[in-house]
Amino acid sequence: MAKIQRSDEINRIREGLMLDPSRENIPTSTTEKVQVVFDPQLRKVINKNFAAGASTSGTITLGTTPSDQDFFISAAYLSIAKNATADTGSTTLEMDCVINGARTTFLSIAFLDLTLLQSAIAKSFPIPIKPDRNTTIRIINGNFTAGTCIRIGGVEGYTEEIH
Repeated sequence: MAKIQRSDEINRIREGLMLDPSRENIPTSTTEKVQVVFDPQLRKVINKNFAAGASTSGTITLGTTPSDQDFFISAAYLSIAKNATADTGSTTLEMDCVINGARTTFLSIAFLDLTLLQSAIAKSFPIPIKPDRNTTIRIINGNFTAGTCIRIGGVEGYTEEIH
């Protein structure tokens, strides 16, 4: 067994274990075995939100995932409001991203074209979605040439830094 000689290390052990030196012995030696422990303070979670909306045709880009870190989507919301003359050329509003190399829809709203509509969906993901690095998160809907169509969406997520 190795003996701990430095008083600052002994004090750090005492404080870390919250030992009372008047009632308890403070460990001053190590054993031959090493035990792996998990320190939750080594992980730092950084929240990120992407949101966008548009009343124009085409794809809306909410944001791009970091190229140097994993990003995890924990929640998403999607909303559409359109009048009866909006000819979207589609019957779904979708949110997608690239997962394992394939563009994947993870949230959608179905509707009838050329009908009045106001619809929204929000979903939490207890097991977060992990998009590929450096990929766009998008809202997809057909192009419309007449009427009014407003699409809004967003994602909440986080990255982790390990110290």
